[in-house]
Amino acid sequence: MTLEEIPNVLSALPEIEAAPDGTVTMIVVVETDLEIDATHPKYHKAAVDNLLQNLYKFSRSNPHHAQTIRVRTRR
Repeated sequence: MTLEEIPNVLSALPEIEAAPDGTVTMIVVVETDLEIDATHPKYHKAAVDNLLQNLYKFSRSNPHHAQTIRVRTRR
């Protein structure tokens, strides 16, 4: 399964974060069609929880893919 096959994932974009000490972190930015701001009127907790569970599952089954997954709502 790819990240894009997870329901509500619109895209997954790799990023590299490099620190001055030479530490490099691989990040994947996941864009979703869900509203993730809990104070927003269109926020749907069950859908966001399901997305997060699928992302956790993906991370556990692909431990070398990225150290961090960042989720954002596509505006």
